[in-house]
Amino acid sequence: MPNNDKILAAAAQEFAQRGYAASSLAAISGHLGLTKGALVRRFPTKADLARAIIATLRAVIEEKRVEAHSLYPESGLRQLVHFIFCVGTHAQDNSQAQAAIVLFTDRTSPAFEGLDVYADWTAALSEFFRNAQEANEIEDRLDARELAEYIFIINTGEAVFRARRFTSPQMQALHFLQLALRGLGAREIDVITTEVIEREMNA
Repeated sequence: MPNNDKILAAAAQEFAQRGYAASSLAAISGHLGLTKGALVRRFPTKADLARAIIATLRAVIEEKRVEAHSLYPESGLRQLVHFIFCVGTHAQDNSQAQAAIVLFTDRTSPAFEGLDVYADWTAALSEFFRNAQEANEIEDRLDARELAEYIFIINTGEAVFRARRFTSPQMQALHFLQLALRGLGAREIDVITTEVIEREMNA
């Protein structure tokens, strides 16, 4: 019997390719060379598999939130850019994270953890914006929670556009995030973004 990581990798492939509604336990067990009965002893329902996959994205969100604070304790904007860039990079390289994003944006998937992903993400962004306001990197007249929701929507939209190949492959990473932050009066956001990305690329 494959371990949970292999089972979740097969489920992630199925969800990412077909979406939640069109995926089935039979197809997932087929990827693994198992009977459906053998699979359901470990994961009784498709929702159980989806829940486990979404939990991996939530873990990445928390890991990158903590990492951003550790690397940039004095700069909320650097924390924010690091967080968004690293979560996005992780999602590109990790099939479970990709599938979790598909599940999160798929209207047919159950809403069991979607609100938790949204809450995790916007709580982290709110925290970064409050830190940026305290560091005088962005105006404090703006509500940190509203800014977090705004950036969440922009980032989700950019991810969907990139996934669907609607944007140019040459488009700079975090292009729309930079535009949004520049419009919000974020100081030196182009320099900050370049610095954070180069640090990650050279790590």
